[in-house]
Amino acid sequence: MKTINVAITSIGSGVGQSIIDSCRLSSLPLKTFGYGINPFAFGSYSCDEQRILLGIYADNYLDELLRICEQDHINILIPGLDDELLLFADNIARFQSIGVAVPVSSRSLIELCRDKELMSDVLNAYGDCFVKSYSKSQLKLLAAQDMVNYPLIAKPLSGFASRGLLIVMDASDIDRVKDNDVVQEIAAPSKTDSNHNVFMKALQRREVAQVSELSLQVVIGKNGNELGRYASYNRLHNGIPIEIIPADVPEVWAVVERFLPVLHEYGIYGPLNIQGRITDSGPKFFEMNARFTGITGLRAMSGFNEVEAIIADAFELCSSRKQMRQNYRKIGLRQVVSKVIDISHTEALTDACQAADVINENNLKRKVMVTGANSYLGRAVVDALRLNPQVDEIFAVVRDPQRFDGIVEPKLPSDVTIVALEALYNGCFQPGMVDVICHIASARPVNTNEEIAASLRLTQFMSSLASLHQVPGFINLSSQSVYGTKREPLWSENTPVAPETAYAQAKWASELMVENIKRSNPHCAVSSLRLGRLVGPSTVMRWDELPHKYMRSALNGETLSVWGGEQKLDFIDVRDAAELISQICLHPYHKWEPVLNVAAGRPVSVLELAERCLEIAQSIGVTSAALEVKEVFKAPSFGMSIDKLGSVNGWSPKYDLSETLYSVAEHISYEVQK
Repeated sequence: MKTINVAITSIGSGVGQSIIDSCRLSSLPLKTFGYGINPFAFGSYSCDEQRILLGIYADNYLDELLRICEQDHINILIPGLDDELLLFADNIARFQSIGVAVPVSSRSLIELCRDKELMSDVLNAYGDCFVKSYSKSQLKLLAAQDMVNYPLIAKPLSGFASRGLLIVMDASDIDRVKDNDVVQEIAAPSKTDSNHNVFMKALQRREVAQVSELSLQVVIGKNGNELGRYASYNRLHNGIPIEIIPADVPEVWAVVERFLPVLHEYGIYGPLNIQGRITDSGPKFFEMNARFTGITGLRAMSGFNEVEAIIADAFELCSSRKQMRQNYRKIGLRQVVSKVIDISHTEALTDACQAADVINENNLKRKVMVTGANSYLGRAVVDALRLNPQVDEIFAVVRDPQRFDGIVEPKLPSDVTIVALEALYNGCFQPGMVDVICHIASARPVNTNEEIAASLRLTQFMSSLASLHQVPGFINLSSQSVYGTKREPLWSENTPVAPETAYAQAKWASELMVENIKRSNPHCAVSSLRLGRLVGPSTVMRWDELPHKYMRSALNGETLSVWGGEQKLDFIDVRDAAELISQICLHPYHKWEPVLNVAAGRPVSVLELAERCLEIAQSIGVTSAALEVKEVFKAPSFGMSIDKLGSVNGWSPKYDLSETLYSVAEHISYEVQK
């Protein structure tokens, strides 16, 4: 299924946040764009992309929005603020001309929702179910004739979120009503409602207790078909629903059915929210909004994903999709949620922080954690990071700190902090201090299945840690083994994976685990690096690697045995790999690739490898080594394309195989002399 580009405007609003939450819960292939004016907007960091736009009240806001939509190839635009509804409704044709669907109702319906007095007059003709509404002038006339039942509630004609409310207890309060306010009957909970007394006592204090509010959500498709309906009783705090209890209220829906056909005539499309209470005289509604709401995302968590349904309907996806149904077993609870964002996440955010004078050059340096820091690759990565001036601190995670005898002998550098793995397990280290986790610790193909399983458990722990603490960047070291051996190399990142061994399966599982970090925290960056075979000098040499064994045998004047020799292998110098990893650690997070092949990109045959080892040995005076090619032994070849690595990162290996082997020879000679 083709990716659908979804833009959400006013992404910093509560409604915008709720829409993106719903998108993240969808299984549709969505790419989300958060549009707004504020680089600090909470919801924008739940989106795949963020765009800073003009304010919605700017004269050329619409032209700018259309330009950005076309530039981002947006397929559907969803408004996150009431004030945009009329603007979008009036310009549907302009959006459609650039291929953008906008699920908003007609101007007539939006105006009906915004004008509470008109809404009351029109819809009460189909049943006495909307609270009576008056203008200030009408109220004065009725009060003069002693025809008013107090108390009443005054609020802005087009208000929302219960802002600007005034309780009118008697005629003396009428002068306090603003000229552009609408005055409504108060829909008090019925005497049988458990919150009735709470509500009435609050009224005496000139307050509205936001309890027992009935919220109805109706979702209408582009052809007028109903996609689903949801009802809940809500308790609010300052206009924000904090307790949402599903309501099975067929008698209320029966009332809605009486005026719903009228709303279709007005041109309803998309979401419609109706608010009210069940009073002693039946359902009484006092608010109607033709948009998604602040609890749209919560409804989606309960299985009622109205945003997904609207998108699927707009593009006629999932023809077998049934009408959404409400799950009455799930209540909703809302409180403040938190998110931490790296100040370098976007240029706009960095600029905003600098404008606020809260960052300096040192603040932009990164703290990097390296697991498996005393391993073959781990040592090289720590060395590379130490040479990078943009690294502020290195946390070297090891199982046994006593085995970590220092990156540079004789003593440990002061800029490397050793962290025992046990400290992570028992909470003696704060992961929130870390900007990038470089997860290198891993079992190897030669290890037992039990050891490979334990290694995978560690990956699960580290990825969970990163997700919980919203660590901005996570680099996972994977392997070329995920491609299997059934397809001829060179393998690209688009080659389907086909792991054949326990080790390969574990590496593939690790990639899937770290994907979930970004799924939970879209503002975090993850990258799985599929490594070729590492070779090269190190204080922690892997002597079981074939190039190392051949090189040492050649220097010892021994015979190198080659079985067949046609098998091709793809090697990468450990120093090249380490340098690349250190670079990625410091890349802008939005430029991280989810998967990259990391290899030399130039596979060589085993026979050629042996011949090069002999040549190097002979060049330094060892002439007794020989080569023996034995019976043909057919073995699979390995090799990965690094085209993507070059195009994205502008990177290519510094060391060719001969240089690497010569460095290994020098290292062997140095060790012998020691």
